[in-house]
Amino acid sequence: MHKQSYRAMTAGLKIVKLDESSIEQAAQLEKQVFKMPSSVDELREFSSGDNLFAFAIYLDDKYVGHVTGYITKHGVNIYNLVVIPEYRGKGIGNKLMEYLETYTKEELENAILLHVRESNVRAQKLYKSRGFEVYGKIPGFYGDEDAISMRKIVE
Repeated sequence: MHKQSYRAMTAGLKIVKLDESSIEQAAQLEKQVFKMPSSVDELREFSSGDNLFAFAIYLDDKYVGHVTGYITKHGVNIYNLVVIPEYRGKGIGNKLMEYLETYTKEELENAILLHVRESNVRAQKLYKSRGFEVYGKIPGFYGDEDAISMRKIVE
C-alpha cells in the first residue's frame, strides 16, 4: 500500500473504549470470524472489569474492529484482535497494535503477550512486523489447533 493511501485510510480512524453502542457488533464480528468467539457478556466484562480492556476502532464513524485483553504481572495480554474482513490489509490492525503499545506503556507494563492460531499466518505476519517474537508453542490450545505464543517488549 502506498504511504499516501495508508495515511488517508488511517486519518479517519478513531480508537475508543468498547461500549454498549458497539458490543453487539463486536460479538457478531467474533461469531463471523472466530471458532471460539466471545459472548456479549464476555465483551461487557472486558470493557468494564478490573485489569481487563476492550477497545473499538472506527473508520469514519463505522465500527471496523476491536481488541480485548487483560493485564497480569507478566504484562498486557491480548485475548482477541479482530478486523472486519473487508477492511483487513488497510492498516487497521496495525493501528490497534500501535494503540495497544501506547496503552501498555501508560499502564506501566513492559510487555505485550499473545497466542495466535498456528494456521493464522496473516496475524503472525502483522505481529512480527510490529516487533513480536515467537517464544513458544502450546499444543492443542484451541482444541483443534496449536497456539504460537508471541511477545513484544515495550520500552
